[in-house]
Amino acid sequence: MGDPSRYEAYRVLQRNDIPAVVWLEDALGYYGMNTVLFRLHIIVPSIDTAAEALQLQGWTLYQPPPRELRSFLSDLPPSSYRRLLPPDWVEDPVEPWPPLPPDQVVERQPELVLFSADFWHVSLHGNKSMFPPLEMLVDSLITAILDSPDGTFLQVRLGVYICALYSEVAPLRHPDFAASLRPTNRHFHHDGVNGMLVTTIPAINRQRKFRDALAES
Repeated sequence: MGDPSRYEAYRVLQRNDIPAVVWLEDALGYYGMNTVLFRLHIIVPSIDTAAEALQLQGWTLYQPPPRELRSFLSDLPPSSYRRLLPPDWVEDPVEPWPPLPPDQVVERQPELVLFSADFWHVSLHGNKSMFPPLEMLVDSLITAILDSPDGTFLQVRLGVYICALYSEVAPLRHPDFAASLRPTNRHFHHDGVNGMLVTTIPAINRQRKFRDALAES
């Protein structure tokens, strides 16, 4: 979390006055979840505008190989994200042996995934923080898991995030937190806070029906 080079893409977007928030594992780790960081995920209003600004600074669009292993990105609409490689990207780097001392290790920037704010149902208007407000993150993840097709990599991944949030992030359990969420997500949150299963397919289907009925009323 403390590697400054990891967030260079975010700083490029800031210098170009492009609203952005760091998302998924980095944001979850910011709020105290125990997680490992791989790709960097950033939400922006327009992935085309953001990708263009980054390409002018040396980032390149990533073209996955034909037989790349499926991931949760495979379940997203292609128009909702863009993958880029940083200027210092090295494919399959050869690690020195014996390993270098920690103070000599050069940290490389990770692969970048730009997400559309529309897909995650978030608004970046007025946001000045590198990381999203906790209520924005929770609202978005709940909405996304209820909207995701059952049994997909995306739904499983979101389920892992949500389970970890409710078990590891203490502010979610504050009695006043629910009021900051969308009314349609509060029932899901109430069950999650109280230790009920919320991320199995039957549980998601029940939560989805409750949300849809509340929205219709």
